[in-house]
Amino acid sequence: MRLKDIRAAGKKTFTVVLGSAAEEMTLTLREETIAQHGLFGKESLDEKELETIKADDAYHKALAKAFDFLSRRDYSAASLAQKLASHGHKTVQRVLDHLRETNYVDDEKTLRIHFEDALAFSLQGPKKLRERFLKDGFPKDLVDEVLSAYDEATQRRKVRELFEKTLRTLPRLTPRKAEEKLLATALRQGFDYDVLKPLASEARVRLEEETDIENLLLERISVLKGKYLGKDHKTKDRFMKKLLREGFPYELVRKHLD
Repeated sequence: MRLKDIRAAGKKTFTVVLGSAAEEMTLTLREETIAQHGLFGKESLDEKELETIKADDAYHKALAKAFDFLSRRDYSAASLAQKLASHGHKTVQRVLDHLRETNYVDDEKTLRIHFEDALAFSLQGPKKLRERFLKDGFPKDLVDEVLSAYDEATQRRKVRELFEKTLRTLPRLTPRKAEEKLLATALRQGFDYDVLKPLASEARVRLEEETDIENLLLERISVLKGKYLGKDHKTKDRFMKKLLREGFPYELVRKHLD
């Protein structure tokens, strides 16, 4: 097949015109493909050469796309393969082989960096991080190996940080209700229950020492009395149950509602 013309088509791309005057075929190829196959010095191409050129150009396009993704953030091999899936399995595997050989993709190195960043800048527990890393495409065995460094001492330190942050944002609550909130928050963040439960109890003891529970109860009654008090017995009973659910002691609630 005669190579009739090569002309610039855009940034880093060329239009290659093949065929005869009666029947032409055009290809848009990246400059890497043009250089790789020395097309400026050729007058014709056979079918085998043409198929090789097409495969190599698909590789160069996918590789450029991969570098574009990697310029913004690190990816696991599996996650990057998913981003490049439209380029075809064979081409993507070729790209990944090159990126591994040149250390642009390294699952273990990338995962360890993500883990260290999570310990430094987030308040997520090991279960939450495991879920996140698996979703990002890192192999299960590697995730488990890296997270083995998230020991109980580290969990306790991070849970205490999480509790302090949470308490700063909570409204005034009874110590029991605050403990429930702390537990729920830490569980959502993926910490182990056996690690966080004693720390939540410790926080509750501290809050009990700091909180004037009777004054807090009177504040709640003052806020809610218009909705509940002065009405029928059932409404008053619902008010009592609400205050009990909020963690106020039964004897104290009876004292101020009777």
